[in-house]
Amino acid sequence: MEQTSVQQSAIVWERDKNKFEDKDIKLKGISGKTAEGLYTLVSILLVLYILYISVFGMVNTMLHRPLFLGIMLFLCPFVYDSKTKLSGTKVEVYFNIVLAVLALASSLYIMFNWVEFISEYRMSPFNIFVVTILLIATIECTRRVIGWPILIIAFLGILYAVFGNYLPGAIGHKGF
Repeated sequence: MEQTSVQQSAIVWERDKNKFEDKDIKLKGISGKTAEGLYTLVSILLVLYILYISVFGMVNTMLHRPLFLGIMLFLCPFVYDSKTKLSGTKVEVYFNIVLAVLALASSLYIMFNWVEFISEYRMSPFNIFVVTILLIATIECTRRVIGWPILIIAFLGILYAVFGNYLPGAIGHKGF
């Protein structure tokens, strides 16, 4: 007796379903209904925000960019493992929580004070601190998601931008 395509699909699904059960995103280091509920709430709000700007158009870019970056940096430590010796320890859990909260707080600070950032010639020490926290969080999340190669390329680009005016000939630039 020949099997129909539906029956064949059911057989393949039964055979392979164990392969897919462990592929769900597991929150790294946090557990419990409250933590999972918070993660789900933030994810749903992000989807609704993206749908809103898709339908009604982009809000002011100085509001959109820090908000989107802050949400992404808030979610990243709980989805991607740190890939260090501390993976799975309580130290990693606390680090993830501190990283997520500081990244979100820094992004929100920039979002609500963006006029101050673009209108001043020099940044205040607190603004430098906020931007440094945001840069560290972005570097850490980039390392977790993509890995070291992209960070090495980014650091080489930053070094070239800062010290490229000292390079000779065609590989140098006039500076900024």
